Amino acid sequence: MKKIPVEEAVGHVLPHDLTKIVPGQFKGARFKKGHVIREEDIPELLSMGKRHIYVLEMGPGQIHEEEAARRLGRAAAGPGVEAREAGEGKVSLFASCDGLFKIRAEG
Repeated sequence: MKKIPVEEAVGHVLPHDLTKIVPGQFKGARFKKGHVIREEDIPELLSMGKRHIYVLEMGPGQIHEEEAARRLGRAAAGPGVEAREAGEGKVSLFASCDGLFKIRAEG
């Protein structure tokens, strides 16, 4: 991660959620981890008091954890098992039919 001015963050990926608080009205994640900062996000970030933010730095050969979760989900899915959308660096597997789930350990 590296800390940069908000105005220079366009195109960078957030490594964590950014919370917005409006007393008596709203408190929650305004920008979620993995969000790619767009030009139109800059005024909102500044209004939240963010002058600098941390962004994700990916080195050669590295992939974002959401993409890694999607790949693992696709690899684990198959007949009777479906992978749901990745979130927070993980993917959930669900049975798509009734039956007994067996794992081939040597695989």
